[in-house]
Amino acid sequence: MFREQSLSVLNTPRQIELLNRKRWTTKLELTMAIADSIENFYNCDRRHSSLGNLTPNEFEDLQFH
Repeated sequence: MFREQSLSVLNTPRQIELLNRKRWTTKLELTMAIADSIENFYNCDRRHSSLGNLTPNEFEDLQFH
């Protein structure tokens, strides 16, 4: 139902894979799945060159502990 509309928002292979995993029935359901994906994978586990190739969690540990 929201597949075509959401494609313009999704720009990474991981997010497109999430979109194609199933047919989403509501926009809220898809939005929550995308937010969960970003929160649990992209922001926490992905290494960022701007952080010295550390994950955000590793960078935070170095800065505040």
